[in-house]
Amino acid sequence: MNPPVNQPLETRSAIGQSPSSPTAATLETTESEVVMERQQPIPPPNHPRQYRAIGLVHGQYQPTEGHLTQGTLTTDTGKEIEAVLLGRMMSLIKNHIDLTQSHLWVVYPRTRQEDDHIHLQIVGIWEPETLKINENPALAPLPDDQQNGYFSIRGEVVFAATDQESIVVKIRQSPKAEGERPKFFKIKLKGVLPEKPVTHFWDLQAQLVGNDLVLQSATDLGLAQSKKPIKRNKKSRPLRKGSGRPRLGEHRPQSPDSRAGSPRPKPLPKPTKGDRS
Repeated sequence: MNPPVNQPLETRSAIGQSPSSPTAATLETTESEVVMERQQPIPPPNHPRQYRAIGLVHGQYQPTEGHLTQGTLTTDTGKEIEAVLLGRMMSLIKNHIDLTQSHLWVVYPRTRQEDDHIHLQIVGIWEPETLKINENPALAPLPDDQQNGYFSIRGEVVFAATDQESIVVKIRQSPKAEGERPKFFKIKLKGVLPEKPVTHFWDLQAQLVGNDLVLQSATDLGLAQSKKPIKRNKKSRPLRKGSGRPRLGEHRPQSPDSRAGSPRPKPLPKPTKGDRS
């Protein structure tokens, strides 16, 4: 699928995509498909079991000194969140975006294992009016259900504790190269799911509150993967030497004295006093 003719370059930049770059955590949809079909910053899943973790955060990105790709994203509530710019954003930032202002960023969330705090990967920006491309139909106004702090998390729930209001979701990333094994990462949310949610695939809607993703709604899409029956080894384990009964068809050699019909040796007579010398 090719992008439309005379498509402005800023249209691709506005969503932080390059011609060969992926659109979300699933790494499945090409940029040209996004340009033609994306009507919102977080499009509907292109597959019922599409894994992804993507969200929207409005705030000011402040790079660390000497490192444009590493910094912090200060939200409108004043919360500072560690963030990095993905490579496809570099040209857009340098040529179009004023980093002294706040913007609506499209981000991939990650949960840091050290403290369970959220970490953001900035993958795009959703501001058609800023980039003067609001006449382009591919960049419609922000949907009512996708506002600042909204996150879409889709994956397998591997942990859920009602008393702790804790949920851990495993997200699978599609391989970047043919033959490469898929990689996984985990996202932690605060909230409570219905009974026995583990090993099921869930479509979760969450809201960023401080440094936490707080569950807003959840849809159970069934088991994450079908369980294959366990094949048991029908071969009998060999018995240790001298233990147990012989296996069926096994002939165990016997000593001559133990054969059926062989007379037992007579006991020797006890010595008498007269026999002593």
